Amino acid sequence: MPVSAGTKTYFSFVKGIVTEASPLTYPENSAVSVDNFLLKRDGSIARRLGMDYEANYVAHDAGLTSIALATSAVYFNIWNNVANKPTLKFGVVQVGTDLWFFDMFKTDLSANIKNSGASLDTGGEGQERVNISSINGYLIVTSKEFAPFYLEYDVATDTVSKTTIGFSIRDLFGIDDDLTVNNRPTTLSDDHKYNLLNQGWDLTAINTFYTSQGKYPSNADIQSLGKDADDVFDPTLMIKQAFGNTPAPRGRNIINAFDRGLSRQQQADVYITSELSISRDDYAYDAILAYYQSNLTSNFAALLADQEDSRISISAPYAGRVFYSGVESLILNPDKRSPDYTGFIFFTKLVSSVKDLGECYQEADPTSEHISDLIDTDGGYIQIPDAANIFKLVPTDRSLLVLAENGVWEILGDTDAGFTATGYQVNKIGSIGAMSPSSIVEVEGVVAYWAEGGIYTLGYDQQSGFLRPQNISATTIQSLYSAIPSVARKLAKGSFDPETRRISWLYNDSPSYDGYTDKFNYNRELVFDTLLQAFYTNTIEPISGDADSPRVAGLVVMPTFVTVDYANPVLVNGVQVQANTVDVTVTTDEFSRGESYTKYLTVLPNSAGNLKFTFSSYRGGSFTDWYTYDTAGEAYVSELVTGFELAGDSAKWKQAPYVSFHFTRTETGFEEIGGGLEAIAPSGCFVSARWDFADHANSGKIGAQFQAYRLLRNYIPTGVGDAFNYGQSVIVTKNKIRGRGRALSMQIQSEAGKDMKLLGWSVPFIVGEAV
Repeated sequence: MPVSAGTKTYFSFVKGIVTEASPLTYPENSAVSVDNFLLKRDGSIARRLGMDYEANYVAHDAGLTSIALATSAVYFNIWNNVANKPTLKFGVVQVGTDLWFFDMFKTDLSANIKNSGASLDTGGEGQERVNISSINGYLIVTSKEFAPFYLEYDVATDTVSKTTIGFSIRDLFGIDDDLTVNNRPTTLSDDHKYNLLNQGWDLTAINTFYTSQGKYPSNADIQSLGKDADDVFDPTLMIKQAFGNTPAPRGRNIINAFDRGLSRQQQADVYITSELSISRDDYAYDAILAYYQSNLTSNFAALLADQEDSRISISAPYAGRVFYSGVESLILNPDKRSPDYTGFIFFTKLVSSVKDLGECYQEADPTSEHISDLIDTDGGYIQIPDAANIFKLVPTDRSLLVLAENGVWEILGDTDAGFTATGYQVNKIGSIGAMSPSSIVEVEGVVAYWAEGGIYTLGYDQQSGFLRPQNISATTIQSLYSAIPSVARKLAKGSFDPETRRISWLYNDSPSYDGYTDKFNYNRELVFDTLLQAFYTNTIEPISGDADSPRVAGLVVMPTFVTVDYANPVLVNGVQVQANTVDVTVTTDEFSRGESYTKYLTVLPNSAGNLKFTFSSYRGGSFTDWYTYDTAGEAYVSELVTGFELAGDSAKWKQAPYVSFHFTRTETGFEEIGGGLEAIAPSGCFVSARWDFADHANSGKIGAQFQAYRLLRNYIPTGVGDAFNYGQSVIVTKNKIRGRGRALSMQIQSEAGKDMKLLGWSVPFIVGEAV
């Protein structure tokens, strides 16, 4: 005999997926699973559209076979403010070794290729993704596979040109010459000779010191402190100075940061040239230089060593400069002073021209007796010794974030004036590093990324004002996240749409996915709505059994406006100029209103030739993915599974005689098919009830599936042009539920080829007396 009754309403799904709750403590407005639905801010959910090529798409030949694609990088980047023009923004597609450029201010992205339709060869092997950053209209391209270069766009000729960036630093390291700091040797090795030159000495003064003292200067001696009133070097004056064991300033020489040994040799050439008073144009120069080098001691080989074999792989603009990092240091023929660049972050001078893009040193000579000061606008480098495998540099309004495998740091100015070479600080934010460099997303001053233990954000604490890491998956989808294979998490790609305020991450959870073969092939999307603080998923599979089926390879967030060609009339004194009775105009690009939405870089394999690529989006009203590919596509199911409702008591049995579902009507008209009229955009919704925590049909507690979306009265159209004026925008149906139990869950699924916009449902519960 019943003791109580009441109706429970479910009109909001704003908390999205929650896996971190027991069957007895499931939170309101959430679900166990939300797949292939769009979570809406009003609490409703709508079936996502099918993934399909963009309208007016063009498929571009990537110049690779599908076999070569298996080990090739596929990535999408954005070049902002191209050629310093706000009306130019390029999408940069990487497929293997080549880059393609597309105008992002055009609606049909794939149909608006730039660089005269040609690709640009990076010079790498094409297995590692490229990283880019924009500054002053240029694009800086870095990778583990090649030396960094910058790209420049010529608007008039529609061409992109490539120039290698040479990285220069002052030699603050020197060479290990096996001498203590204050040791004045009786013989001069070439290693020590180089060190003295790099510490401000000249060859004449070195020889004068030896003639006077019978020894050569030490690494503590400073030549300028041995000059008399007439500015002439006098060794007897210098030895009166008490230098102790403090090393003399280094860095007179500006060397290549990576080919240090060769660069030092070239500096030696400069000194040789100066001492012999000959120029490189002199006919005897080569012969004299060859003789001089052939008579050097064997220690000269040290100047040819010390080469960093790894590359800068990341960059970011910040504080008017470019910062570089991501070196996984591997030194060829090092000595004891060779720097390990693993934790180094290089920064340029304030960038005023392209020549500054690789100048990471102070302007003044540190060994100069006149001007040696470091100034605010200088370049240099910062070392974070405990940072391992720096993945990404993210500029924010306040600081530059450094995300590494083993932690997060921030670099910022030590005053309100911001970062300068003379005033900055490095703070460690936390030890939770990033697992996937491509998962790192900047979200309006907050950074989100995938880590070993979950999905983290970095945001400013309102009380302390400091950045703090926060795990946003721990209490929501941690079980779902942990179930993603580790190799898939390491290759996840993320992007943020500022218009919808949603973060999307692509990953691949297929059992066959190994992270090496076709590693940039994705079949799942995890979406985080930053306003709702809720997660949901999408499943985007290639067409079953078709090796040439299109597949998703990346994310592309389109801008909120586009450019259109506008014909401006040419007037003289207010009168229209004509040529052969035709008005003369000048065409310019003008901003026009666009629509912000995410597109997806799409790869089209081809077992019979070269693969192609284009762009796709959720736009297919047939509710199949890849419909344009074969006019059939791959069907997908939209599914929502709720947590178990206990109706206040987990011990007592319940009955729910019926459930009332509420839908937004989707039918908009009629079309003629097979000689009859069928509704345009019909809906369908299959529902089954699950009692007593059932998760399998063997329980006998899963009810039969029923159709919950039904038009309750017949509508007779007048013809093809009928607008389906049904008279009601919300469809409400009452559906009988069989069975009983202590808890009730609903499984809601889409009907093939049909829409569904679910507003919610209500259930009257009858709670029994007996336990």
